[in-house]
Amino acid sequence: DGKSKRIEYTLIASNDNKSIASKSLAIRFVYLNPTINEFTVSNYFEREGNEFVVENRKSFTLQWNVQNAVNIELYKDGNVYKKLNSTEKNIQLTEEIHDGKSKQIEYTLVASKNNEPPAKKSLIIKVIYPEPVINQFKANKYGVREGKVFKLIWNVKNASVLKLLRNGRLYETMSPTEESKELAEKVYDGKKEIEYSLLVSNGFVEKQSEPVIITL
Repeated sequence: DGKSKRIEYTLIASNDNKSIASKSLAIRFVYLNPTINEFTVSNYFEREGNEFVVENRKSFTLQWNVQNAVNIELYKDGNVYKKLNSTEKNIQLTEEIHDGKSKQIEYTLVASKNNEPPAKKSLIIKVIYPEPVINQFKANKYGVREGKVFKLIWNVKNASVLKLLRNGRLYETMSPTEESKELAEKVYDGKKEIEYSLLVSNGFVEKQSEPVIITL
């Protein structure tokens, strides 16, 4: 019935002189209920309490420590996601969003044994699409002789699209992994100043740098 039970055993020894010795001991039988000692996340972006923030399409790991369980199940938003082997200690997952907006997913670990009350623990995974960041956009020189080479240098994060603008118009679309561009300019229509800026996007959010002005 799941309740503890106490049994007393007594050992009795005697001889022909009717001398008797006895000793007793008690055995208490208990059911060890399923216990979840730990249910957490690794490889997350940031954490606030029981909410773990992960980046879109980047893998994270759910990990746990369970005792006295025969069955372990992982639920996702209230539905069974996977039945786990009792020897498993973690699972690697990825989540994806398609509209650039963050979403929250509740994962629940349920550990059970026979007719014992199951143990449950839940946590929240918040999936985000990190905004593009322009950490740096500069030139190696700002005053340049006509026709001489100068270099634009930048550092960006979370960008899938990288564009270089010249005087407000698209000059070149580049790989997000590029970090610099060498250029040479000539004076046109008497204009001696050329304005460059960097435009980055993650497919949903677009950001533009402060301009870099090159004087010929």
